[in-house]
Order: sequence, then C-alpha cells, then structure tokens
Amino acid sequence: MGEFDLDDAQLNDIFSGQVMGSVPLHAPEDEPTIVLVAAQPGAGKTRTLEQVRQSHDGAYAVEGDALRRFHPGYAGLMRREPLRMPDATAQAAGRWVEMTLALMREHKNSVMLETTMRHPQAVERTLGEFRQAGYRTEAIIVATPSELSLMGTMARYISQAEQQGEGRWVDPAAHDEAVAQMPRTLAEQISRGNIDHVSVTNRAGERLYDADINTQNRDETIAAASKAISQGQRFESITPDQQQQWDRDVKHVRAFISAHPESQDVRSLADRIIASGQSAIQSRQVDDLIGLTHTTSINDGIDYGRSPTRKPNIQHQHNKDTEIER
Repeated sequence: MGEFDLDDAQLNDIFSGQVMGSVPLHAPEDEPTIVLVAAQPGAGKTRTLEQVRQSHDGAYAVEGDALRRFHPGYAGLMRREPLRMPDATAQAAGRWVEMTLALMREHKNSVMLETTMRHPQAVERTLGEFRQAGYRTEAIIVATPSELSLMGTMARYISQAEQQGEGRWVDPAAHDEAVAQMPRTLAEQISRGNIDHVSVTNRAGERLYDADINTQNRDETIAAASKAISQGQRFESITPDQQQQWDRDVKHVRAFISAHPESQDVRSLADRIIASGQSAIQSRQVDDLIGLTHTTSINDGIDYGRSPTRKPNIQHQHNKDTEIER
C-alpha cells in the first residue's frame, strides 16, 4: 500500500459515514440512464457535463475529484503539498467512485460518468453492470483537436509552476493513447450492443452527430460517429474564440520556455503542439479565405523575453492515471 492508501475498513467506514450523505439519492426511476462523457484529458468535458445535467433531470455526476476531500489526509496535503494531493488520494477516490456507482444502481438513479475510454475492458464492465441493472446507456463524445487539449494541460501545468514552483504534468503518451483509443472503444461497445444512444459534440458544444442505436443500424452508426469524431478533432475546425485562446496560450508557453530553458519536457511538447497547430492554421488560410477573423501567424508579436512574476524552481509532478475507469 502507498503512504496515503486506505485499507478496506477505512474506505468502507468513510463511505458509509461521509460519502453516502453527499449523494443526492431520490426515488427509483422507471427508466434510469447512465451517460458516459468521453474525451482525452484537457478536452473540455466540464461543459458537456453541465449540458447533460440540464438534459437529464436528476442525473448525478460521479466525479472522483469531488470525493478526494473525504480522504483523512486531504486537508494536510492541501496545506503542505497541494500538487501531491491528486496522486495521494487517487486510490481512495477510485474506490469511492466504484461504491457510489453501485449505490446509484441499487437505487435506480441516473448517473453521469467521465471517461477517456482508454481502457476498453473497464468501459465494457461498467456498461454491462448498468445494463444488467436495467439502465439505458448513452455515450457523449467530446471531439476535440489534440493540439487544443494538450495545450490546455500544458497551460495548466505552467500556471501551477509559476505560482507554486511545480505543476501536474500530464503524460503526452497517455493523452495520445486516449485520442487514438476512444473511437475504437466506442465502436466496439456499439457493435456489441452495449450503447443505446451516442452523441458527438465538438469542444464548443455543437452537436456533430446524434443517434439512437438498434441492431439494424450499428454499422451505420459506427461509421457516422467515427466521421463526426474525426471532424471535431480537426484543428482547422476550431472557432475564432478558440483561435484567440490558442494564441494567448502560445505566447504564455513561449515566454515560460524563454525564462526556463531547463524545462526540456515543456519545450519538446510545445514545439510539437505549436508546429502542428501552425500547419493546420496555414492550411485553413490557404483553403478557406472567407470568414476568417484571424490571419496572423501565432508567433507574431510574441515577447520571448517576458518572465513570469517570479521564477520558480520548476519540478514535475508526473501525474498518475488517476482518472476513474470502470
């Protein structure tokens, strides 16, 4: 066991004494639903969860991050080592997610669950457990360009490093694996009859595809959903607002690299992301000149010498795969 891992007795006592009281259970539903909101890290699942809350009245979002506060070491970690907290509480939060899902099934209440779909067997197990309990199963895919999601994780890391001297570093390989695996996992689960409805949205929340699934249209649905995911993941399809945020993030990243040349992981990933984004932007400028609101190079006007407020002693907190994947 890890330093902050809890044994079964502790996990059960805290769940029954504290966690259960935070779950807003209600009367059993005649047709309960589980909604999987799927995307790679940094893709923008939070907006989609809020939309699901509005469209699925009474659905409860089971979020591992919200359960970390019940860990007995949480307060001390947040005071002394806040960036260590996610890894330290991952074991307990994961178990409490499992227990909460079981509680929701027992009471036939609708539930929302974030996932990367990176672990196909875990996804299939979750869907199977809920289908066996009489649930309708839905999947909402947030199709986001990998450049945007990686940039989002990097911008968060840099902000934490500037403010606290270290940041949570998302492994790019795990991110890329999620991008590649998600469409495959979705296709497998549709083909096996484990998903009743699928929707694909882009990062801006626009619906790209939506369909009920039956035995006759599974192949058609897989093809159409895969096409919509590819469309949403194209960097050339980003909105003007997303383009402007991208430019701001690029400036921030470039300034950080200039001030901290020792951060080779950041430099290497930034070079990869920005080069890919530049190529897509240039392609869009050539192919579609109508309606563009931003045509300058993302490198124009960047102050490479700007330093953050204080120069931190940069350390990586390499993030474990703390996402709960049932």
